[in-house]
Amino acid sequence: MRSRTITSWQELRGGNMLLAEISSEAVKCCEAGFKHGMIHNCMIWYTDQSAIVGVWVLVVQEESWRGYLSFVKDVINQALCAQIGRIFEQTLGELDRRRFYVHLNGINSLLADVIVQTGFVQELSVIHYVLTKHVASPLLRRPLTRTGFQPPDFTRYQKLFGDAYYPLRKEHNFLPFNWYQESPKEAHAEFVAANQRGDFAGFWEGDRLIGAYMTFEDEIDSIVVHPHFQGRGYGTMILQDCITHILRRYPQVFLSVMESNSRAQRLYEHRGFRRISWYKELVYEQTLSK
Repeated sequence: MRSRTITSWQELRGGNMLLAEISSEAVKCCEAGFKHGMIHNCMIWYTDQSAIVGVWVLVVQEESWRGYLSFVKDVINQALCAQIGRIFEQTLGELDRRRFYVHLNGINSLLADVIVQTGFVQELSVIHYVLTKHVASPLLRRPLTRTGFQPPDFTRYQKLFGDAYYPLRKEHNFLPFNWYQESPKEAHAEFVAANQRGDFAGFWEGDRLIGAYMTFEDEIDSIVVHPHFQGRGYGTMILQDCITHILRRYPQVFLSVMESNSRAQRLYEHRGFRRISWYKELVYEQTLSK
Protein backbone atom coordinates (compact mmCIF):
# COMPACT_ATOMS: atom_id res chain seq x y z
CA MET A 1 0.00 0.00 0.00
CA ARG A 2 1.34 3.41 -1.01
CA SER A 3 0.33 7.00 -0.30
CA ARG A 4 0.65 10.35 -2.04
CA THR A 5 -0.43 13.96 -1.61
CA ILE A 6 -3.41 15.29 -3.56
CA THR A 7 -3.63 18.92 -4.68
CA SER A 8 -6.98 19.15 -6.50
CA TRP A 9 -10.56 17.98 -6.18
CA GLN A 10 -10.30 16.27 -9.58
CA GLU A 11 -7.45 14.08 -8.30
CA LEU A 12 -9.41 13.21 -5.17
CA ARG A 13 -12.65 12.30 -6.90
CA GLY A 14 -11.64 8.65 -6.94
CA GLY A 15 -11.79 8.77 -3.15
CA ASN A 16 -15.27 10.26 -3.04
CA MET A 17 -16.88 6.97 -2.11
CA LEU A 18 -14.72 6.79 1.01
CA LEU A 19 -15.68 10.34 1.96
CA ALA A 20 -19.32 9.54 1.26
CA GLU A 21 -19.14 6.70 3.78
CA ILE A 22 -18.47 9.38 6.41
CA SER A 23 -21.40 11.50 5.25
CA SER A 24 -22.67 13.48 2.27
CA GLU A 25 -21.60 16.59 4.20
CA ALA A 26 -17.99 15.33 4.18
CA VAL A 27 -18.00 15.28 0.39
CA LYS A 28 -19.50 18.77 0.17
CA CYS A 29 -17.09 20.20 2.75
CA CYS A 30 -14.01 18.79 1.00
CA GLU A 31 -15.18 19.89 -2.44
CA ALA A 32 -15.81 23.42 -1.11
CA GLY A 33 -12.42 23.33 0.60
CA PHE A 34 -10.61 22.75 -2.68
CA LYS A 35 -12.75 25.32 -4.47
CA HIS A 36 -12.04 28.06 -1.92
CA GLY A 37 -8.42 27.22 -1.09
CA MET A 38 -9.12 25.92 2.44
CA ILE A 39 -7.34 22.55 2.12
CA HIS A 40 -4.39 22.26 4.50
CA ASN A 41 -3.49 18.69 3.66
CA CYS A 42 -4.88 15.86 1.54
CA MET A 43 -3.55 12.34 0.99
CA ILE A 44 -4.75 9.10 -0.51
CA TRP A 45 -3.61 5.52 0.04
CA TYR A 46 -3.76 3.05 -2.83
CA THR A 47 -2.81 -0.50 -3.77
CA ASP A 48 -0.38 -1.64 -6.45
CA GLN A 49 -3.44 -1.95 -8.69
CA SER A 50 -4.15 1.78 -8.11
CA ALA A 51 -7.34 1.11 -6.14
CA ILE A 52 -7.87 3.86 -3.56
CA VAL A 53 -8.28 2.33 -0.09
CA GLY A 54 -7.87 5.37 2.17
CA VAL A 55 -8.22 9.15 2.21
CA TRP A 56 -7.30 12.00 4.56
CA VAL A 57 -8.49 15.58 4.02
CA LEU A 58 -7.87 18.50 6.39
CA VAL A 59 -10.07 21.57 5.82
CA VAL A 60 -9.33 24.84 7.60
CA GLN A 61 -12.62 26.64 8.22
CA GLU A 62 -13.29 30.01 9.80
CA GLU A 63 -14.08 28.64 13.25
CA SER A 64 -12.48 25.20 13.24
CA TRP A 65 -10.20 22.67 11.56
CA ARG A 66 -11.99 19.59 10.22
CA GLY A 67 -10.22 16.40 9.27
CA TYR A 68 -11.88 13.56 7.37
CA LEU A 69 -10.21 10.14 7.57
CA SER A 70 -11.70 7.06 5.92
CA PHE A 71 -10.33 3.62 5.02
CA VAL A 72 -11.78 0.46 3.59
CA LYS A 73 -11.73 -2.49 5.96
CA ASP A 74 -8.88 -4.98 6.11
CA VAL A 75 -6.11 -2.50 5.21
CA ILE A 76 -5.43 -1.01 8.63
CA ASN A 77 -2.22 -2.32 10.23
CA GLN A 78 0.45 -1.15 12.65
CA ALA A 79 2.53 0.51 9.93
CA LEU A 80 -0.45 2.55 8.73
CA CYS A 81 -1.34 3.51 12.32
CA ALA A 82 2.23 4.73 12.85
CA GLN A 83 2.01 6.84 9.68
CA ILE A 84 -1.33 8.34 10.77
CA GLY A 85 0.14 9.09 14.19
CA ARG A 86 3.00 11.04 12.59
CA ILE A 87 0.54 13.00 10.42
CA PHE A 88 -1.46 14.04 13.47
CA GLU A 89 1.61 14.97 15.52
CA GLN A 90 2.83 17.20 12.69
CA THR A 91 -0.63 18.74 12.22
CA LEU A 92 -1.00 19.53 15.91
CA GLY A 93 2.30 21.35 15.76
CA GLU A 94 0.75 23.71 13.18
CA LEU A 95 -2.63 24.11 14.90
CA ASP A 96 -3.82 27.57 15.92
CA ARG A 97 -6.49 28.39 18.52
CA ARG A 98 -9.41 26.90 16.59
CA ARG A 99 -11.02 23.61 17.60
CA PHE A 100 -9.83 20.60 15.63
CA TYR A 101 -12.49 18.01 14.76
CA VAL A 102 -11.73 14.65 13.21
CA HIS A 103 -14.42 12.63 11.47
CA LEU A 104 -13.20 9.04 11.33
CA ASN A 105 -14.77 6.25 9.34
CA GLY A 106 -13.67 2.63 9.36
CA ILE A 107 -14.23 -0.82 10.77
CA ASN A 108 -11.02 -1.04 12.77
CA SER A 109 -10.77 0.83 16.08
CA LEU A 110 -6.96 1.02 15.97
CA LEU A 111 -7.02 4.37 14.17
CA ALA A 112 -9.28 5.89 16.82
CA ASP A 113 -6.87 4.69 19.51
CA VAL A 114 -3.92 6.30 17.69
CA ILE A 115 -5.75 9.63 17.38
CA VAL A 116 -6.80 9.60 21.04
CA GLN A 117 -3.16 9.02 22.02
CA THR A 118 -2.22 12.34 20.38
CA GLY A 119 -4.58 14.24 22.70
CA PHE A 120 -8.03 14.01 21.11
CA VAL A 121 -11.20 13.20 23.04
CA GLN A 122 -13.89 11.02 21.48
CA GLU A 123 -17.22 12.87 21.49
CA LEU A 124 -19.34 10.65 19.28
CA SER A 125 -19.42 7.05 18.11
CA VAL A 126 -22.08 5.80 15.70
CA ILE A 127 -22.64 2.83 13.44
CA HIS A 128 -23.44 3.33 9.74
CA TYR A 129 -26.04 1.04 8.19
CA VAL A 130 -27.20 0.44 4.63
CA LEU A 131 -30.28 -1.29 3.23
CA THR A 132 -30.23 -2.47 -0.39
CA LYS A 133 -33.20 -4.86 -0.41
CA HIS A 134 -36.49 -4.14 1.30
CA VAL A 135 -39.01 -6.72 2.49
CA ALA A 136 -42.35 -5.11 3.30
CA SER A 137 -43.98 -5.71 6.68
CA PRO A 138 -47.71 -6.33 7.03
CA LEU A 139 -49.66 -3.18 7.79
CA LEU A 140 -51.28 -2.63 11.14
CA ARG A 141 -54.97 -3.43 11.45
CA ARG A 142 -55.59 0.23 12.25
CA PRO A 143 -53.70 2.22 9.61
CA LEU A 144 -52.37 5.62 10.58
CA THR A 145 -53.00 8.91 8.82
CA ARG A 146 -49.85 10.22 7.15
CA THR A 147 -49.40 13.99 6.81
CA GLY A 148 -46.72 16.49 6.04
CA PHE A 149 -45.67 19.18 8.50
CA GLN A 150 -48.44 21.65 9.33
CA PRO A 151 -47.41 24.83 11.23
CA PRO A 152 -50.33 24.60 13.73
CA ASP A 153 -48.88 21.26 14.87
CA PHE A 154 -45.40 22.64 15.48
CA THR A 155 -45.48 22.50 19.28
CA ARG A 156 -46.59 18.86 19.22
CA TYR A 157 -43.78 17.87 16.85
CA GLN A 158 -41.38 19.99 18.88
CA LYS A 159 -42.26 18.01 22.00
CA LEU A 160 -42.23 14.67 20.15
CA PHE A 161 -38.71 15.14 18.78
CA GLY A 162 -37.48 16.87 21.92
CA ASP A 163 -38.62 14.08 24.23
CA ALA A 164 -37.21 11.44 21.88
CA TYR A 165 -33.72 12.91 21.66
CA TYR A 166 -33.36 14.35 25.16
CA PRO A 167 -32.03 11.13 26.78
CA LEU A 168 -29.53 10.60 23.98
CA ARG A 169 -28.27 14.18 24.00
CA LYS A 170 -27.96 14.13 27.79
CA GLU A 171 -26.08 10.81 27.76
CA HIS A 172 -23.50 12.23 25.35
CA ASN A 173 -23.51 15.76 26.81
CA PHE A 174 -24.80 17.38 23.61
CA LEU A 175 -25.86 20.87 24.68
CA PRO A 176 -28.57 21.95 24.86
CA PHE A 177 -30.03 18.62 25.94
CA ASN A 178 -33.51 19.54 24.65
CA TRP A 179 -32.49 21.31 21.46
CA TYR A 180 -35.99 21.27 19.97
CA GLN A 181 -37.48 23.08 22.98
CA GLU A 182 -34.63 25.55 23.49
CA SER A 183 -34.11 26.38 19.80
CA PRO A 184 -37.69 26.78 18.50
CA LYS A 185 -36.81 28.94 15.49
CA GLU A 186 -34.15 26.51 14.29
CA ALA A 187 -36.41 23.51 14.96
CA HIS A 188 -39.28 25.11 13.03
CA ALA A 189 -36.93 25.89 10.14
CA GLU A 190 -35.73 22.26 10.13
CA PHE A 191 -39.30 20.93 9.92
CA VAL A 192 -40.24 23.41 7.19
CA ALA A 193 -37.16 22.64 5.09
CA ALA A 194 -37.73 18.88 5.31
CA ASN A 195 -41.39 19.35 4.43
CA GLN A 196 -40.57 21.52 1.41
CA ARG A 197 -38.29 18.74 0.12
CA GLY A 198 -41.10 16.24 0.64
CA ASP A 199 -39.00 14.55 3.33
CA PHE A 200 -41.19 15.06 6.41
CA ALA A 201 -43.96 12.67 7.46
CA GLY A 202 -46.12 12.69 10.59
CA PHE A 203 -48.34 9.80 11.61
CA TRP A 204 -51.62 10.25 13.46
CA GLU A 205 -54.33 8.07 14.92
CA GLY A 206 -57.26 10.43 15.12
CA ASP A 207 -55.90 13.48 16.95
CA ARG A 208 -53.08 11.52 18.61
CA LEU A 209 -49.59 12.09 17.19
CA ILE A 210 -47.95 8.64 17.03
CA GLY A 211 -44.60 9.39 15.40
CA ALA A 212 -42.72 11.09 12.58
CA TYR A 213 -39.62 10.94 10.42
CA MET A 214 -37.39 13.21 8.37
CA THR A 215 -35.05 12.16 5.57
CA PHE A 216 -32.34 13.86 3.53
CA GLU A 217 -31.61 12.42 0.10
CA ASP A 218 -30.86 8.70 0.66
CA GLU A 219 -30.43 8.97 4.45
CA ILE A 220 -32.88 8.57 7.32
CA ASP A 221 -32.22 11.76 9.24
CA SER A 222 -34.47 11.04 12.23
CA ILE A 223 -37.35 8.74 13.11
CA VAL A 224 -39.31 8.96 16.36
CA VAL A 225 -42.29 7.28 18.03
CA HIS A 226 -44.19 8.77 20.98
CA PRO A 227 -43.19 6.91 24.19
CA HIS A 228 -46.85 6.00 24.91
CA PHE A 229 -47.07 4.11 21.61
CA GLN A 230 -43.75 2.28 21.56
CA GLY A 231 -43.69 -1.52 21.56
CA ARG A 232 -46.95 -1.79 19.60
CA GLY A 233 -45.58 -2.16 16.09
CA TYR A 234 -45.97 1.51 15.15
CA GLY A 235 -42.23 2.00 14.83
CA THR A 236 -41.95 -0.85 12.33
CA MET A 237 -44.76 0.60 10.21
CA ILE A 238 -43.30 4.12 10.25
CA LEU A 239 -39.86 2.73 9.37
CA GLN A 240 -41.40 0.79 6.48
CA ASP A 241 -43.00 3.96 5.12
CA CYS A 242 -39.70 5.82 5.50
CA ILE A 243 -37.76 3.13 3.62
CA THR A 244 -40.33 3.05 0.83
CA HIS A 245 -40.16 6.85 0.55
CA ILE A 246 -36.38 6.80 0.01
CA LEU A 247 -36.31 3.77 -2.30
CA ARG A 248 -38.68 5.54 -4.69
CA ARG A 249 -35.76 7.84 -5.55
CA TYR A 250 -32.56 6.05 -4.53
CA PRO A 251 -31.20 2.49 -4.79
CA GLN A 252 -30.13 2.30 -1.15
CA VAL A 253 -31.09 3.62 2.28
CA PHE A 254 -28.46 4.83 4.74
CA LEU A 255 -28.74 5.66 8.41
CA SER A 256 -26.56 6.15 11.47
CA VAL A 257 -27.23 4.84 14.97
CA MET A 258 -25.44 5.74 18.18
CA GLU A 259 -23.20 2.88 19.25
CA SER A 260 -24.86 2.93 22.69
CA ASN A 261 -28.39 2.58 21.24
CA SER A 262 -28.63 -1.21 21.09
CA ARG A 263 -32.45 -1.18 20.89
CA ALA A 264 -32.43 0.79 17.64
CA GLN A 265 -29.64 -1.40 16.24
CA ARG A 266 -31.74 -4.52 16.80
CA LEU A 267 -34.73 -2.91 15.08
CA TYR A 268 -32.79 -1.89 11.97
CA GLU A 269 -30.86 -5.15 11.70
CA HIS A 270 -34.14 -7.07 11.98
CA ARG A 271 -35.45 -5.05 9.04
CA GLY A 272 -32.46 -6.03 6.87
CA PHE A 273 -30.01 -3.18 7.44
CA ARG A 274 -26.36 -4.25 7.55
CA ARG A 275 -23.44 -2.53 9.22
CA ILE A 276 -20.96 -0.98 6.83
CA SER A 277 -18.71 1.04 9.12
CA TRP A 278 -18.17 2.73 12.45
CA TYR A 279 -17.98 6.52 12.55
CA LYS A 280 -16.26 8.39 15.34
CA GLU A 281 -15.98 12.12 15.93
CA LEU A 282 -13.02 13.31 17.95
CA VAL A 283 -12.07 16.81 19.06
CA TYR A 284 -8.84 18.49 20.13
CA GLU A 285 -9.41 21.65 22.19
CA GLN A 286 -6.04 22.48 23.70
CA THR A 287 -5.06 26.09 23.01
CA LEU A 288 -1.76 26.20 21.18
CA SER A 289 0.39 29.02 19.85
CA LYS A 290 1.98 28.92 16.46
